[in-house]
Amino acid sequence: MRENMENIVLVGPVYPYKGGISHYTGLMYRALSKKYKVTMVSYKFQYPRLLYKNKQRDYDNDSFKIEGTNYWLHTANPINWFTTAGKIKKQKPDLVIIQWWHPYFAPCYWSLAKALGGLKILFVCHNVFPHERFPLDRMLTRMVLKQGNYFIVQSGTDAGDLKSIMPDARYEQTVHPTYNAFKFENLSKKSPGNF
Repeated sequence: MRENMENIVLVGPVYPYKGGISHYTGLMYRALSKKYKVTMVSYKFQYPRLLYKNKQRDYDNDSFKIEGTNYWLHTANPINWFTTAGKIKKQKPDLVIIQWWHPYFAPCYWSLAKALGGLKILFVCHNVFPHERFPLDRMLTRMVLKQGNYFIVQSGTDAGDLKSIMPDARYEQTVHPTYNAFKFENLSKKSPGNF
């Protein structure tokens, strides 16, 4: 990657979306923002209810809130993918970082990457392949990840999976970070959530 990189667009779920990848993305934004200009792009629509029946958003705890997040991306609207790509290109990023974990996002991310027209893309692979495998998942994953220039994986299994579809992939294997955003000290037996 270029040493003089200054401007990053980060794409993925953040507050109010629930879950570990949302927390990860928010903390990644905060860490990168200490050194770079970072534009946060999240979803105006993440999953259809048919695929994700649980509540997708949680407004109860805003400790992970990222001020200035652009909720531009509608994962099920093809016209939106291209308008979002246009908005990202206007930021003139040196690098676009996209969170990857499931082939549901394949049509959206493939189209987005194509429309970004030569911008450098780094995929953070939380899972190269989904936990629940299905026919076509390998093809869809390869189709999308081939649009990337760089990759971060967080396990030897994911490194092997990535190399199985892209033998020449430029990747770094990193340990999944521990989060310091949760309070784990000075808890009593009466604290909520203690078992």
